[in-house]
Amino acid sequence: MTGSDRAEPSQICVGDLYNATGYSMTAVGLIHSEGRVLLALSAHDRRWGLLGGPVRRMETPADALRRSIVARTGVCVRVEALQGVVHNPCACCIELVFEARLVQGCEVRLDREELLRAAWFRMNALPANISESARSAVEAFMDQRATPFLVTHRGGEGGAWHA
Repeated sequence: MTGSDRAEPSQICVGDLYNATGYSMTAVGLIHSEGRVLLALSAHDRRWGLLGGPVRRMETPADALRRSIVARTGVCVRVEALQGVVHNPCACCIELVFEARLVQGCEVRLDREELLRAAWFRMNALPANISESARSAVEAFMDQRATPFLVTHRGGEGGAWHA
């Protein structure tokens, strides 16, 4: 198989990953502009995290990311390159971190049962109460912009707000 024959990571269907491995998979968006990243504050645990959600059976990660962000915020995104993977063995979770861009013309409307607010933060000045997986993803993205990253952390919490 040559490089041109391979499917883009955003187009691969997950299928029965959870049933086969016991792991769940989420797709999160690292939505950034001018050195800032968009984070959302969870109503459940009052922690900031990247927007995203679970990849459902036979759904591509890109589709899951778009669906989850629209459901939580009303905001449309264009999913770009896979930036890396955050592996959380304690939570049995793999987060696929995609670079994403906001699409103009979408009205922001937060799902207040899930999110208290969304805000832009400088990537080098993240809030103290950010989830470990979100901090890991943003820091790895800043360190390795040209190379996909793999981060493993032992925290029991996830970092995406699931739709």
